[in-house]
Amino acid sequence: MKRVLLINPAASTFAVEPPNGLGSIAGTLLQDGHIVKCKDFSAKHCGYTEESLFSLLESFQPDIIGVSIFTVHATYAYSLFKSIRSFANDLLIVSGGPHVTASPGEAIEHGCDVEVYGEGEITMQEIVAGKDLRIIKGIGFKDSKGKLVQNAKRDFIVDLDSLADPVYDVFNLSDYEFRKEHKLLTSRGCPSSCTFCASITQGKPYRYISAEKTYDSMLDRYKNHGIKYFVFDDDTCTANYNRLKKLHSLITKGDVKFGFVINSKIRFPKKEEVLPMLADMGCKAISYGCDGGTEETLRNIKKGIKLHHIKETLKLTKEAGINVRANFIMGYPWETEEHLHATFKFIKSLKPWVDNFTCNAVPIPYPGTELYNVYHEKFRFTKYWLDPKYSVHNKQDNAEFKRYGRYVMMETQKKMLNLGWWNHSDAQQKIILDTVELCLKHSWKRRRWSDRFFVGSYCYLSKALSQISGRLERKTMSLINNILVSTKIMSKIRRFV
Repeated sequence: MKRVLLINPAASTFAVEPPNGLGSIAGTLLQDGHIVKCKDFSAKHCGYTEESLFSLLESFQPDIIGVSIFTVHATYAYSLFKSIRSFANDLLIVSGGPHVTASPGEAIEHGCDVEVYGEGEITMQEIVAGKDLRIIKGIGFKDSKGKLVQNAKRDFIVDLDSLADPVYDVFNLSDYEFRKEHKLLTSRGCPSSCTFCASITQGKPYRYISAEKTYDSMLDRYKNHGIKYFVFDDDTCTANYNRLKKLHSLITKGDVKFGFVINSKIRFPKKEEVLPMLADMGCKAISYGCDGGTEETLRNIKKGIKLHHIKETLKLTKEAGINVRANFIMGYPWETEEHLHATFKFIKSLKPWVDNFTCNAVPIPYPGTELYNVYHEKFRFTKYWLDPKYSVHNKQDNAEFKRYGRYVMMETQKKMLNLGWWNHSDAQQKIILDTVELCLKHSWKRRRWSDRFFVGSYCYLSKALSQISGRLERKTMSLINNILVSTKIMSKIRRFV
């Protein structure tokens, strides 16, 4: 039996609930009889300091530490390694996650002992069990001569039902602001080949948790936590018609009426039948990855769709009574002013069917993506995540008004453009920001006047208080949150973006 500490590093943005990935690994290790504790230093009320880390290490006395790394976490994680080493140099540090999978060797160079590539449950299970590192698939480590060794790849987990359910009581739940909604991850992989997508950890093969186990998870959250509203965090929830049909049967025949939102590809099987079925089982909104506004861009990013597919799907979704969220990306390296103007016009033409637009001013070239591999040398952003200038947020800032899109989106997008990823001209930047503004205004106006008034007042108060004192803002808004968190009003705020 080992004592295992799993850590989500601090980051420039705050987590509002425990990460599913670490929860799943924790569930697997607990099944094997190990003692597991999870610490999320990115949680809003965690307040990471080196002293708090040392106190945790002293009290828990772990044998192994596992650290999950996304690209946004990378520099925070590497600083964490140094702190751990200064406290206890002999602890085994294992790192995994999308960034580790996309940048093999980097985490080891910055202080960890073992890197886990791809899905982590089985690999971590074997590491903690003490299996010889040389025969564990899907890892990297340094041999006795200091040379990086990368073992054979591990196959993706096919039977997701065989995995333990994610466990959350191993986290300090008071670090979070829990909402009356919950994220569920019920599938892994995405069959698409979008050049900007960083789903390298879960791969392309689409695998899913059965409808029965998904429904049981929803019932469990309801019975134990009173949660009836879910955010399905899958890359695409509409890829398997038979699974959706079974889930529809279970939900509609059950006694609990659930509500949920999902992500979806633009093209999926039996669309005309699936959309009304989703509405009937409680789907409130679908977030679509449109990602381009010209035929050339859709071809270049290997989206596998055309503009008319986007219009058709958004229209059908709206007609089915489901709110439509359309996500776009602008400023690809090949896009000219003509492309950008065309995207502006295309987005404008979709307004009758879209409730909420999201428009990112630049495509972020995550490591491991085709976008990064093709362009990082030409545009000189190789390993940009190690350069402090590429951090949009210089420090954690938990002011409430900075968590809502209408108040922060323009500022964030301007910062992204100013970083100069793709060397956009002033004229290109103006078109991009005009499009972002179009999307924000439309999304804001589509809300009920009562929602606009409440959220606007909430954020105005936060902003005014933060200008007086950050501490005053945190205490006051925390008090307000505690009053509202169990009400429908807080649920409306949390779902507003």
